[in-house]
Amino acid sequence: MNEINELRRRIDKIDSGILKLLEERWAITNSIGRIKRRKGVEYYDPDREEEIIRKLTSKTKLNRTFVEKTFKSIIRHCRKDETKESKR
Repeated sequence: MNEINELRRRIDKIDSGILKLLEERWAITNSIGRIKRRKGVEYYDPDREEEIIRKLTSKTKLNRTFVEKTFKSIIRHCRKDETKESKR
């Protein structure tokens, strides 16, 4: 059971790191949203999003569908908050 507990502790640490990176990504997208608003640039850039997905799926051994769904969800939520934050 000690092995399992140790592995779970490692997972908890990784999860905390993922959360911190997601918060950092969210903050950056809000900054981008403010700049886009100021410059009158469209928030949604499907080409950029596809480029991100293409790069990420080519750099991993993880299942492509899993990576694609995960990052599309992250991008969608950040974009939604980017547009909200920018309207303040």
